Amino acid sequence: MKRTTGITAIALALFIPTGLLATDASSASATLQKVASAHASGDYALAMASGTANNPSQILVSVTSTPDQKGQLTWNLVCTENNGGVGSKSGQNTVSIPVVETLTLPAPSNHGSCIVSASVQLANSGSVTITIEESANPTTTATVPTTTPTASVHIVAAFPNDVTITNSTGGYILYSNGRVNAVQGAPFYGDARKSGLNNFVTMAQDPLSGYWLITSTGQIYAYGSKICSGPPGVVGPKQVVGPIVGTIYPANSNTEGFTMVNAAGTLYSYSCPA
Repeated sequence: MKRTTGITAIALALFIPTGLLATDASSASATLQKVASAHASGDYALAMASGTANNPSQILVSVTSTPDQKGQLTWNLVCTENNGGVGSKSGQNTVSIPVVETLTLPAPSNHGSCIVSASVQLANSGSVTITIEESANPTTTATVPTTTPTASVHIVAAFPNDVTITNSTGGYILYSNGRVNAVQGAPFYGDARKSGLNNFVTMAQDPLSGYWLITSTGQIYAYGSKICSGPPGVVGPKQVVGPIVGTIYPANSNTEGFTMVNAAGTLYSYSCPA
């Protein structure tokens, strides 16, 4: 091929992330990641590549050409250390292509990142490709739990005993699993701790001695010998849209019951004849 004096073909590549070039697991070589590459062709073709290697343990520069021939390889490294320091290295030499060069990293070896640039110029006409690759230091990956933790049982509210209803003092502590603690003289009528649920949010007292326990989905558990109730766990008004957050009672002046309130402020009355 006829040479053209004074004209040099140049290709410049900046960092473009690519996929992993994984070796076989049984191989002794580490997994490599491409940092950057460039290609050029023509008389005295010059290919230049640069990019950033993150947490590298080794940086390699590989060069291939068609046809095989000599070339001038030049490279430069500027690395930041994990402790904040900066180190640099550079080199230049004549190589026989194809070739793979391992670049010398500045000491120490615990680099956070390295900006690396490398170029190769052919001694004759042809096409050339230069590739920068890194093998990274291993990093610790947090283990993600494979199971969802079970919600713990906790106190959701405390209610004073309504002395106008029971003619006694004290109050009640309600737990998320339906357990009720009657304290300081308040009468205990039972609780829903055996329901298997863990979403109780509120309670309401009954004028005829007793109370209702209510879940976030509007299920109602009634306790007391004269309390107005349906089957345990009966769902309140059919149109209840949770989550239920509290109660207002009585439902109205003529009935026994209470009114549930959801998070949007919607009211749902639950009542029966007094």
